[in-house]
Amino acid sequence: MRSTDPGRRGALGALGALGALGAAALAGVLPSVTARAATGEPATRVPATEPAARPPAAEPAPRAAPTAPGSRPARPPRIEPLALDGWPALRASLPRPSVLVFTTTWCANCPETFEAIRAELRGRRLGAPMVAVVIDGDALGRGLRDERVAHLAHSSRVLAFSGHEAALRHAVDPSWRGVVPWVGLVGADGSVGFAAGTPSAARLDAWSARR
Repeated sequence: MRSTDPGRRGALGALGALGALGAAALAGVLPSVTARAATGEPATRVPATEPAARPPAAEPAPRAAPTAPGSRPARPPRIEPLALDGWPALRASLPRPSVLVFTTTWCANCPETFEAIRAELRGRRLGAPMVAVVIDGDALGRGLRDERVAHLAHSSRVLAFSGHEAALRHAVDPSWRGVVPWVGLVGADGSVGFAAGTPSAARLDAWSARR
């Protein structure tokens, strides 16, 4: 018996259409599934996972830079004691030419002055050695291992003075009022010209010309 209800007839028609679509979908899928099962092929293939990328090989560590001019030498000089009455003998034994530097353990700008003088000697190709005198030598408890005087390790000789500093200053140069570094340029004739700090280019030129 046909329904006379228009709404009911529409609903039944929609259900019929859905049923037909479902049957058609099954008809298209089942043969494919059946064929894959017969050949042993899996119904759904999972894409193979690509192997994880290897991290880049570590670059070799850079080689150590060449020894810098301010680094410590392999064999620093030993510290020699110096008393007040030893100054005349020290002056007589100074190489000609050479550079004599009076310094202290507390001098903040002495390391810079030492390096500046060394650079000048290298730049001018002067083989003049540097001799350092620490006028507060009693404070050298750890020797040249003390970071305050580590720059002295590049000197040809290092002497530690023990005694009255004012007496040493007067014996070395009466015009020396305690300023450090007090630098003396020893000439080829044995004369010594003193000044405070790094010698000027004009003084170095005049000194090197008298070699």
